[in-house]
Amino acid sequence: GGGGGKISYTSVSATFKKDLQSLMDSINAADPHFVRCVNPNAEKKADLFHDQKAVEQLRCGGVIEAVRMSRESYPSRYAHQEFIGTFSCICPDVPVSGDSRAACQAMVKMMQVPEKQFRLGKTMILLKREVVDKMERQRAQLLGGRAIVLQNTARRYLARLELTQKREQRHKY
Repeated sequence: GGGGGKISYTSVSATFKKDLQSLMDSINAADPHFVRCVNPNAEKKADLFHDQKAVEQLRCGGVIEAVRMSRESYPSRYAHQEFIGTFSCICPDVPVSGDSRAACQAMVKMMQVPEKQFRLGKTMILLKREVVDKMERQRAQLLGGRAIVLQNTARRYLARLELTQKREQRHKY
C-alpha cells in the first residue's frame, strides 16, 4: 500500500540562494568593520618582521591599491563651515560670514591653491592631501607663534605679580 505522501525536494541552487539571502540579511543588519591581519613572518615568532611578506599580503588584500587610489583622489573632505573654522586663521582678510561656499572659494584663491588640487561642492570642499598638509603646516606655524606670544604675556604678568608681592613683603619689615 502506498502512503501517497509527497516528498519535499529542494534543489541545491534554491538552498544556496536561501543561505546567501540569510547571510546578506545578517551582514546588512550588522555594522561590519573589517580588520586586516598581516602575518609578520612565516615562522610565527615574536619580534621578527619580514618586510617583503607584509607588503605582499597588503598588495594581495588590495590595501596598497586602496591607499594609492585615495591619494590620487581627494581624500580630505570638509563641510564648508568646518573648513572655514579650521583654516580661516590663515586668511584673516576673507569675510567668513554670509555665503560659506563663497568664503571657501575666496580662501582657496587667497591661498593660491591650484584648481586641480580641490573641488568645491554645494556643501563640501574636497582637497588633495598635499594641499591639506601645506595648510596644516601654515596653520600650526601661525597658531604656534600666537601661543608663544600668549605664553610670554602670561609669564610677564605672573612675574610682575610676584615682584609686586615681594616688594609688599619687604615694605612690611
